[in-house]
Amino acid sequence: RQYRVVRDMGDRVESLKLKLQDFRVSDLREFSKLCAMKVQGKKEELVAGLSEFLFTPDGFNKASNSSNSKLQSLVAGINIEDLTEGVTIAEITRANSKGVEQNSTTNGSSPKAASNLLCICDNISPMSEENLIQCTTCQKFQHRDCMKANVDLPEYECILCQAKMINPFDEVMDVFCHPFGLEPTKQAGSEGKKKKRSFMYQSSTKTKIHSAAGKYQIQIRCLKLDGIGYEHTWPKWGKVSVNSREVMEFKMPDNPNARKRKDDAINITTLCQIGMNEIEFSMHSDPADYAVVILMIRRVPHAELSEQIRESCVMGYEEAKVNMLKSLRPSEEGDIQIVSDFIELKLKCPITMKPMQTPVRGSKCNHQQCFNLETYLETISKTRMKKWMCPYCKSKVFRMCVDPFVKEILAKSASYQDVVHAKIYPS
Repeated sequence: RQYRVVRDMGDRVESLKLKLQDFRVSDLREFSKLCAMKVQGKKEELVAGLSEFLFTPDGFNKASNSSNSKLQSLVAGINIEDLTEGVTIAEITRANSKGVEQNSTTNGSSPKAASNLLCICDNISPMSEENLIQCTTCQKFQHRDCMKANVDLPEYECILCQAKMINPFDEVMDVFCHPFGLEPTKQAGSEGKKKKRSFMYQSSTKTKIHSAAGKYQIQIRCLKLDGIGYEHTWPKWGKVSVNSREVMEFKMPDNPNARKRKDDAINITTLCQIGMNEIEFSMHSDPADYAVVILMIRRVPHAELSEQIRESCVMGYEEAKVNMLKSLRPSEEGDIQIVSDFIELKLKCPITMKPMQTPVRGSKCNHQQCFNLETYLETISKTRMKKWMCPYCKSKVFRMCVDPFVKEILAKSASYQDVVHAKIYPS
């Protein structure tokens, strides 16, 4: 029982650390100041200090009673009674360190990789470094064999980071259950193994959710390990239940020519009960690999998301200008080079064909054309299946960036009527 408590608490500390890492250094210093802690140091030091202090009665009380809503939300999922089990953070750290030392010694992997392992499997052994892959966003390691085709993603991101960004209208507030894999069933008609996971639902969290009038949800998200990623995809056949109550059954349409099934996150908020909750998955007749995660999210209003992007996701003017003109330079690859004398930039949004106010493009887009931020968000907010694809190249646009160079061109052309495009020549 002591081992179980240490492991559960270790998961909760790790979850808190992941949330703290998403904040800016200025936020972390503000949190430390409110908790009467040291405010200087590197980001890793601030995260480590806060994650340990907030799991003490003093830290919990200071954070809960502070005027900072972000700091309050960090401890909303902590039950201070957990610490009465007699398990301290120091014991958790020693237990984790001991496991890391044993695993790194046995498997020849570095202590850094061992301590940063967060995989979908139940195997805590990190293996050797050549068998690991590191997420480019959270820097956590996963087993290559567990990630299947996802290791071939152009910019590899782990399942948790993918699940967090899959819908920008949903801000992830907490991770109730870290990603875990579903075992495929190789033979048609065969029953797969059932997969169970438990998570804690605190009374303080329930109060917060109910007082927010639908702004918060607890969601189950499932992604297919197919090398494409970033989309909700449930198994072809199977079911999921919460606290022994069936929530959804997955099945494919009998007619092979029927429209493609539309998969989305499952909202289980009303099914959660205070205390320990159990989720159970079963799947059959599906040889594919999947990973599941349970998150608490906050529904972000259209106007708020638009403002966030306009304020924090803006390219530098010179960077935007260089990026725009780079297509006029000859490519260094290939024997044949076709170079244009100018760029024809469209000034109207491809969605409404009206002039753009806030020109944006996705971070993964390689073209110069932009679309209007407000129009795009309004369109996405009205659709049930939020694919978040670029209107031009169809790449994912979970991260959008405002182009100040194009914005300047739009401002200069505003005085002219019916301007459809602008020609940009190298200066």
